[in-house]
Amino acid sequence: MIQQDKFLQLLHSPDEVNVTLALEMAKGLPEIDLQKYLVGCRELYECLIEELAEHTVLEPTHIASLNQIQIDAARQSITALPEAIGQLPNLQKLDLRENQLATLPESISQLTHLQELNLVDNEMVTLPESFGKLSNLRRLYLAWNQLEVFPECLAGLTGLQELDLGTNSLKELPEWIDNFKELHTLYLIENSLTFLPPRFGKLQNLQELYAKANLLSSFPDCLQHLSRLKMLYLQSNGITTIPDWLGTLANLEHLNLANNQISDVPETLGKLKGLQDLHLGNNQLTQLPESLGLLTNLKSLGLLRNKLTVLPEGIHRLPKLTFLNLSGNPLPDSEINKIEASLPDCRVIF
Repeated sequence: MIQQDKFLQLLHSPDEVNVTLALEMAKGLPEIDLQKYLVGCRELYECLIEELAEHTVLEPTHIASLNQIQIDAARQSITALPEAIGQLPNLQKLDLRENQLATLPESISQLTHLQELNLVDNEMVTLPESFGKLSNLRRLYLAWNQLEVFPECLAGLTGLQELDLGTNSLKELPEWIDNFKELHTLYLIENSLTFLPPRFGKLQNLQELYAKANLLSSFPDCLQHLSRLKMLYLQSNGITTIPDWLGTLANLEHLNLANNQISDVPETLGKLKGLQDLHLGNNQLTQLPESLGLLTNLKSLGLLRNKLTVLPEGIHRLPKLTFLNLSGNPLPDSEINKIEASLPDCRVIF
């Protein structure tokens, strides 16, 4: 009885090392009702996939009744998941990042309570059709894989709130992209996207869009309908102009358009009253609009490596500006002296 009490104490510990010890201890215990002990366990920490598939005492069926469970199997050199993973219907969080998975078993569809799945930095080229049955999935991380086509099986995951498809080889997004009605954060960095489809503008709950380092040659018009957008990162594309309607995105707080081919900034930029960070470095700017001075909440302004020889008067009156990068511009000494005098509390890089 003392051994079983010790087993139970270790199993319910918040320390993952103790939980691992409990699993090892279970191998030497006589036949016990493991399900009885596991029902009260809130989370099973650091339970590896191999143990679920091969453990002689703790079988997947023993823990299927857990109300809340997460598995962290990151960085375990896993090349394939066992079909037995499907015997954990109450699994809510599964971390498989930094392994060598190329696909998933069809039984993944049985994880009907799964809310978060991390597959970052694997070798995924596709997802099984049954993946679309994970109706409770809210956060899906697929960055750093080998996806060339947007997985069709995601079409039914209408409850997704956060989706990361960064650093793949996607060339286009599906027309049904607006199925993701609840999506608030989308990572598309380092793909090969040349445009965003019109229905992208129907993602009414989108607040954060990261599309750095794609092949966008123009500012996507569909973005003008995303009134809740707070963070917009489009740096390192081929964008040449900023549309006038950008000023209608009243909730925008962070805007990064660095490393493009932009030669002009519209006066409507001044309507973005909530903007806190603006990065326009490495473009072709020769002047800035006077309305820049209306951005009274601006804290950080990046203008490095442009062709600026003069600055708008309004820039000297930005009350919250704490960082200003003007390096790599042919500014005369008179402009430099004026900035230093008018913004004494701002860190300025020339």
